[in-house]
Amino acid sequence: MIRISDLPRLAAREPIETIPIGLLSPELFKNEFQTPSKPVILHSEFNEPRLAATADVDIFNQIRVDSYLKKINAHTGLRRKRLIAWRPQTLTLGGIDPLHLSGHDATLVQLQGKSRVILFPPHVTHNLYPLIRPLERFASYSSEVDLDCPNLNKFPKFKQALTEVRISNLDEGQTLYIPIGWWHAMQATSLDSVRFVHAAWKVEPIFRYRICPRAAYLGIIDMMSILKRPIISPDT
Repeated sequence: MIRISDLPRLAAREPIETIPIGLLSPELFKNEFQTPSKPVILHSEFNEPRLAATADVDIFNQIRVDSYLKKINAHTGLRRKRLIAWRPQTLTLGGIDPLHLSGHDATLVQLQGKSRVILFPPHVTHNLYPLIRPLERFASYSSEVDLDCPNLNKFPKFKQALTEVRISNLDEGQTLYIPIGWWHAMQATSLDSVRFVHAAWKVEPIFRYRICPRAAYLGIIDMMSILKRPIISPDT
């Protein structure tokens, strides 16, 4: 059996680039990462001071997170999709945020602790056994495969997807940019609680949706949910 702890040795040899966010400009980001659909780790000074582990409601934390999201906008040109809740999400050691696909560009801002992010590129979507999740804040597809212990007899095509897996290890103060169409799952790897903010950004220009039709469908769902119109799923 392949377990999530085995994934690093299966990862593609091409590493995910790390770049100080201060070296980026919107034009550079667009040409080097956004248009070619390449994940990138943005390094910043966001890791000081640390967030209080028990602070669920703290206006100071809210201001800091909002300020950093504005910094991402200034250096990348990404625009927030809609109002983003500032409250960090939490994982404990070994905890996994399941493998899923979103209908937008995304950033994972590592506020506290360390984590591992498992990524799959858009072209292996059909090997990840997508299943649409009920509408929440944003619609998303989830993989039916349990990354912690994949059943390769039930999901044989997942073995092909593993040849394209990418691994990103995030430390405090780092942010992972996940382009539209990339599947991702997060696992806490530090003893302390891992806290992060998942931010959604508009997909611009709109033709970037063509790399992943399922992501384009999720984008339509998000738009229709605002207009309160019924959606017919392509999976039914």
